[in-house]
Amino acid sequence: MCLIFSFFSYFSFYKNKNTIIGLQPIPSVIISGNIVHHFSNLKTIGKKFFEFNKTSPRQLDCNLMIAPGGPDSHGVPTGPVCIVFPTYLGESKEEAESLLDTIRSWCPPIADTTGPKKV
Repeated sequence: MCLIFSFFSYFSFYKNKNTIIGLQPIPSVIISGNIVHHFSNLKTIGKKFFEFNKTSPRQLDCNLMIAPGGPDSHGVPTGPVCIVFPTYLGESKEEAESLLDTIRSWCPPIADTTGPKKV
């Protein structure tokens, strides 16, 4: 069983005089990935996640998922984990890294796969 909390859609709609509804152009900076934390940190991560989403810019989509653990690199089963899925769609790599550093500072992650993506 997985729980996912999402507060932003990847596609933002806009209006202009030529079209009623359309999609925004693909931004030049796309950074996405997973930041995995121990389930024991869920209370801290959850609190900081909800506070952060209230003030984060619209260029950042951030989701939180609770999932059962899988095997580690040695095949040993792990316990449940909480995963933060940040996705930055914007024009500033510095802003993206600053936002991701804020998320990384909440608790030491087990794994962090965030990085630039190609379109």
